[in-house]
Order: sequence, then structure tokens, then C-alpha cells
Amino acid sequence: MRISVSRETLYAAVQNVMKAVSSTCTIPILSGIKLTAHSNGLTLIASHMHMMIRHDIPLTDTEGIIAIHSTGCIVVPAKTFSDILRKFPSDQVKLDIAEHLVLTIRADSSVYRLCGMDPSDFPDMPEARADLLFNIPSPLLYRVIKQVAFAVSSSENRPVLTGVSCRLDAQGRLRFLAADGVRLAVRTIDLDISPVPVIHPIIIPGSNLLELAKLLRDEQGTTEIAFGESWAVFKTGHTMVYSALIDGTYPNVEHLIPISHTTELLVHSDAMIQAIERVMLLTDESQLLRFHAAGHHIKLTARTAQVGDVIEELNLANRTGADIELAFNGKHMRDILRSADSERTTLKFTGKLNPIVIEPSADPQSTYILTPIRT
Repeated sequence: MRISVSRETLYAAVQNVMKAVSSTCTIPILSGIKLTAHSNGLTLIASHMHMMIRHDIPLTDTEGIIAIHSTGCIVVPAKTFSDILRKFPSDQVKLDIAEHLVLTIRADSSVYRLCGMDPSDFPDMPEARADLLFNIPSPLLYRVIKQVAFAVSSSENRPVLTGVSCRLDAQGRLRFLAADGVRLAVRTIDLDISPVPVIHPIIIPGSNLLELAKLLRDEQGTTEIAFGESWAVFKTGHTMVYSALIDGTYPNVEHLIPISHTTELLVHSDAMIQAIERVMLLTDESQLLRFHAAGHHIKLTARTAQVGDVIEELNLANRTGADIELAFNGKHMRDILRSADSERTTLKFTGKLNPIVIEPSADPQSTYILTPIRT
């Protein structure tokens, strides 16, 4: 292999695929990035078995960015390679395999010789047969992931709850749902597909979707999505993300959303978030806040023994129904309001022990619930 490539372009590609490099994996080959120079350009791949990311730097439409003088393949240590490129003194990088499994990296005044690994030991790209193939605007997909994936469980006791359930109904509505036993987030997207295929619900690891969101943060185009039997594939620009699916059946949790309520409050989201954060300064590890709505005001209180107590009052934008008093985890409520990303939010209550329904005014296709804390 002998190529020259723009340092900026190569470094950006390395940063993309490094999201699939695990810092805790005990398999040495998976700590590396596979570089393949071919007649169409340069391909970078990283994998931690449950997720694989591929980024292509093509020859077409990249005049002056990359030149392929000879083809070849090698796996290089991801962190070391990234650190070298970050500090590289030149705008152009020359990569050369002059001896077996040694990558030479050259600039005007620097020469690095980096010991590599045998690419034949690197995992093959998965065969992702698509049962469903569709496109979603990348900004919309980014928003959906941020609205839902935060609610997955961090406990491995129930692996399915560490993932986001994706289900397509007969009307072509794609539903993303996550729950951890205390909170639930659900978001639907209307797909323009006909006829609607019959597919089984799938579960995508929430951590993989959050890594995908980092790639989509500044993307303005569309993302092509394929759902298969054991993999989900996302393609945006020159980057492809392969995510393994979680085996199992996601529990039926939608019946937990109350269909009636006795109190409905319309709050200013930013003011509510800021008040919760101030009150949380005086909470203990439980992060318990007491919530009392009466008239057109909300009172948030917290108390920690030997530290002190705090009271915050907020004005309501609107209210219907009875007064309500209960307690909830302040961090969970704050995270929901942040993820909903709406100027105003409706809170619906059906007693002090039943789940709170949280509906962003700006996004009627999103719904959240939060279970109160018994006190």
C-alpha cells in the first residue's frame, strides 16, 4: 500500500470509526482500525463485535484529497494512529507499507513506523439482509435518538431494556421506544412506504444509537436505514454503521401510559429545568424532589438531613383539574424535559402514585412517562 491523503480528511474519518473501538475489549485486533487502499479510494473499518463502523474516502469527487499509488491492507492501533494524525505537522499524509505489517507515516519532517496487525484476523463485514429499507432526514433521526435513547436501562439484568425497541405498524408508523422500569420514552415517525412490509419488532442497543447520533450531529442530508434479522445498518454520507440487534422480546409497556388524567399542567420547559437543577443542589443520592401544584403555581422542595432545605416556586402557563402533590426523581424529570426539547411541556397526573405523562407541545409524536416515588 502506498497512498497520500489530506490529514484533515483522514483524521475526520479516523474519529468517525473510532466510535466503534472498545477501550475494554480483550481481543487485540479489535483495538485497531483496518485500513484498505483499493482502486476506488481508502476504506477505514473499526469494530467491537456488537457494532462496526465503515468510512470510505473515495477517489471520485475528492480531487487533491487522496491519491492511491498502490493498494494494500493493514490494521493499525486506533488510539496511537489517531494521536499521530492529531499532532501531524503537515497537511498531507503519506502512508506506505514497505515491510510486512509495518505502516510508515511520513510528513515533511517526520517519519513514524507503526507496528500493525494482520488484516485477515479482523472481523468480516456482516451480511445485513434487509427486511425493511427506508430513508430518514438525518436531522430528524438525530432528534429521535436524542429523544428516546437516554431512557434505556444501564443494568444488564434485563438486556432487552438496554436497547431501543423499533416496531413498524400497518399504517407505516415506525415507533422507537425505550424504558428502564422508572421512565419511558416513545417517539413515532410516519414512513412514506407502500405496501407496508411485515417485520418483527427489533431491539437496537441504546449505546450504539447514541454513537450514531454523534455522527449525525452536523449532517443535513438523509440517512439510509436497513433493518435485517440480526443487524441494523445506517448509511449517512460516506459512513456506514452496523449495529447488532439484541435477542429477546421487548416487554409490552405501552399499557402503562394512563389514558385519562385528573390534573393537566402546562409548564415553561426551560424554567422548570432550571428550577429542578437548583433544587437538586440540596437532594441526597435519591435525588428526590417534592412537587406541589396548586392554583397557578408549582412548588418544588427538597431537604437533606444536616445540609438544609430549599423551596422553588414557578408560575404555570396553564392548569386544569385538581391540585396535585407527589415526589419524583429530579434527574429523571430534568433529562426528560431536556430530551423533549420543547418550549412548553404538558404534565398529566392521575393521582400521586400513578405515572406522570409528559407531552412536548412542539412534538405531538413524542410521549414520556415517569413513575413517582413513594414517600
